Amino acid sequence: MSESAVRVTLRQLCGLGLPAPLLLPSLLPVLRELVPASHAGFFFCDLAGNMSNLYAERMLSPQAMASFHDRHSQQQFKQHYLRRVAAPSPVSRLSMQADPEGEAAAYQREVLQPLDIQHVLYAVVRHRSVPLGQLSLYRGQGDAAFSARDEQALLGVLHYLGDALAV
Repeated sequence: MSESAVRVTLRQLCGLGLPAPLLLPSLLPVLRELVPASHAGFFFCDLAGNMSNLYAERMLSPQAMASFHDRHSQQQFKQHYLRRVAAPSPVSRLSMQADPEGEAAAYQREVLQPLDIQHVLYAVVRHRSVPLGQLSLYRGQGDAAFSARDEQALLGVLHYLGDALAV
């Protein structure tokens, strides 16, 4: 599908007025056509940065999820998320570096590797300037890192996402 056709589809989906949990399973694959990614997730957050809900195309097993919450604090997510909310640009990217020791190594081993996450493109989605949450697009170990062009493509559709995900 051409980039303009993807944008039209994205606008149409965002204009349906569906509640976000019903919209995300259809919306994320279209976003991944606009910005190629292996999978994606959306993390709903309150104004304090606490995650209140999520929709992800790939999830850890229930046992791994339980361990994740025990071992890897939501505080880390909250700190990173609030930094992104305060940043001048709502879009940022990160490529993971191998960390052989410590908590970062455990996070990579227990969360990132099983989900095949090496590169992430983040977007803070807002509705009327109020942050709703974080969109995360992922690429795996063998994929290229996200580029400035990918950031620009995502920036161009964030307003549609904000209007749609506020429902």
